[in-house]
Amino acid sequence: MSFTNRSDALIELLEELTQEGHEYVLVGGYAVSAFNARFSTDLDIVVAPDSKADFVEFLEQQGFEETDSHAKEWFYDTEVIEYEKRLTPQQPIGFDLLVNGLGCRQTEAQWSFDYLYDHSHQQEVSGGIVTTTARVIDGAVLVAAKLHSGRETDLRDVLAVAEEIDLNAVTPHLRRGDDNALREQLERGLDILESDELKHGFRSDFGASAVSEETVTALQEYLSAQIDQLS
Repeated sequence: MSFTNRSDALIELLEELTQEGHEYVLVGGYAVSAFNARFSTDLDIVVAPDSKADFVEFLEQQGFEETDSHAKEWFYDTEVIEYEKRLTPQQPIGFDLLVNGLGCRQTEAQWSFDYLYDHSHQQEVSGGIVTTTARVIDGAVLVAAKLHSGRETDLRDVLAVAEEIDLNAVTPHLRRGDDNALREQLERGLDILESDELKHGFRSDFGASAVSEETVTALQEYLSAQIDQLS
């Protein structure tokens, strides 16, 4: 079974979740794909605490098995439960159930489920050849969360989404957590934007021949301005 088949299986799973009326917010790679096509082998879904049991039951009925879980007690409690299902012995798909919100351990920033739900809306999401409509985190919040995380893969996703949004809309969602830690993450992001690895990785993730230099420049200017304000 090909990578595309796994992607389609996840989109079909997402469609079933929606049809059954489950409330969630899609984050992660498939949220990025709502702005710029990006395949992934797992779904990242944020749910309310009182919906956790319903989602666990749904996943078990779909043949998923829990592989890991960890909780975090911050301003409010969050939990991440990781699931996996094998379509064939060599073809796993994953499902990360994020209970009560998103958090960033590097900066101690948090975005609650209610906050994410209020800053999300229905968008078209595609896999290999399958398309559905899902409740997707707004691009500005997605960019903010990924800038906090600050890995190379996050910066690739930021570039893909930044082509479609106004970066100034990111700021209200960005400024949370520890300011010094956030500044360090943004400085790291600037360094990553200069790297050849970023450009190679972007082509691999999105199939684009090149990163938009205009988008790179706009993002560099935005990050520099935020760093100045945090200094």
